[in-house]
Amino acid sequence: MDALDVANKHIRVSSLGLEDEAAKKEKALVAVRIRPLLEVEQLAHKRAAWQAVGSNTLQYRDPDKPAGQCATYQYNWVFADHCSSEHVYAETAESLVVAALQGYNSTIIAYGQTGSGKTYTMQAIMAQAARDVFQLISESVGREFIIRLAAVEIYNEVVRDLLRDSSPALKLVDDPIKGSVAESLTEAGVHSVQHLQQVLAQAETRRQTRATRMNNNSSRSHEIVRLYIESRPVEDSTGCDEQAASSALQSPLSAASPAAAAGADKALAASAAAAVTAATISFVDLAGNECIAQAAVAGDKEKQRQKEASNINKSLVTLASVIRALADASGKRHIPYRDSKLTRLLQQPLSGNSHMVILTTISPASGAAESTRAALQFATAAGRVVMCPQVNQVTRGKAVIQAVASEVQQLRAQLADLESRSVTAAQQHKQADANQQQDAVRSKLQQLQKQILRGNSGALKVDRT
Repeated sequence: MDALDVANKHIRVSSLGLEDEAAKKEKALVAVRIRPLLEVEQLAHKRAAWQAVGSNTLQYRDPDKPAGQCATYQYNWVFADHCSSEHVYAETAESLVVAALQGYNSTIIAYGQTGSGKTYTMQAIMAQAARDVFQLISESVGREFIIRLAAVEIYNEVVRDLLRDSSPALKLVDDPIKGSVAESLTEAGVHSVQHLQQVLAQAETRRQTRATRMNNNSSRSHEIVRLYIESRPVEDSTGCDEQAASSALQSPLSAASPAAAAGADKALAASAAAAVTAATISFVDLAGNECIAQAAVAGDKEKQRQKEASNINKSLVTLASVIRALADASGKRHIPYRDSKLTRLLQQPLSGNSHMVILTTISPASGAAESTRAALQFATAAGRVVMCPQVNQVTRGKAVIQAVASEVQQLRAQLADLESRSVTAAQQHKQADANQQQDAVRSKLQQLQKQILRGNSGALKVDRT
């Protein structure tokens, strides 16, 4: 991904987020991905009833009607069954990752029937996003970053931490800034693309999956993975923001108008370039909606499977109600966020301060037409939701990256003091104790330093100075 690729995404963001009010509003973007017919469907001579017509049109192929009379649906993107996951990511999600590095929240939601390819698509998107996040950081000049990851599943209306083995049920609490959050949720610091992918893989192994009549490895829970990205200007040895002025002069603000190079506009640009930003990328892989009769397999615990399907469908119905309320242009409908754990946890991104893409995956089989139409109704409503993303700036006193950097400085000072006293300690025959204390401080310092990421001419650099 190069600069031209990013520019061609036409995402309405600037490095400082100071567009006029009208330009900030945008609608959620909707993509439909058609999976190929499964081998079992082909052996049963099932008919492919849905096809992509161009890049934005989905058509239902009714065998009793000519093509010109068949129903069509319009979306931002429609991906045929031969489109790769890499292509889907590049078109739909890549620009949202770029925006997150600039301080904008981004949300990607995968929705669709069981067995339609949601988890397959979302895992590919998260893997590519992980690579791009660290690539973009490596190419950043004058800023440093800290990346944290959290992951939860909602199974039978119980929220569990996917970064812990045998997680207890987590209580949802209301945060005045973040909205509803899971209490005592693990946030893992990640320092490389390999580390991030490893943590994601571990989280996926803890997710509830079962065989159903629709899928041999069906996700029985909703999964929400959140990548928290904080960024601040690199500071020089005097504590001043290194390259803040030059970054401001190179930013889109300075080129927006002739007046931007002087007076208050120039001061504003310099101030914004020195800001600490905090953004979240939310990856939401929803369990598939399905008929209760499709939830169990022969010989399985049918009541348990039916309970799972009932809870999945109930939370998806609530999510659909929330989407319809948000899509109501009058803005007068009650929004039932609190009617399910899923919508409570999604309240913050759905409330507007985020770029959002809905990825609707569908089966092409004619026998799944009813479920496909239901998914398309959800997608159509989601495309009417108005978002208003903006850059999230935080005060330095509340920034995680600031706290980590301060602790690094304290540990460096402590280590230097221990090393300066080591000669005296040796004279008192306490060299072993002194070395052990130094090793403990040095180990903690190295762990914290790994978390602060800084670009360096295209190569990711870990701050070890």
